[in-house]
Amino acid sequence: MKAWLPYCDTFLQELLCHEGLISYGDNPLCSACESVPGTIRCSDCIGGAMLCKECIVKQHNVLPLHCIKVCV
Repeated sequence: MKAWLPYCDTFLQELLCHEGLISYGDNPLCSACESVPGTIRCSDCIGGAMLCKECIVKQHNVLPLHCIKVCV
């Protein structure tokens, strides 16, 4: 535990950046179509890509139990 304490602040900062839009810029484009802003993210998919409404529906039509978050 003592070895981890110096990294505590960095770890928490990375968690907060991942939850917010800091790493995506002010107006992130959809990762799939790249034509409209991506405002939706799936918590269960690896990578945390920001998608638009149409693309998230296309990619998750067979994944009804995934946790979808709107990040506005």
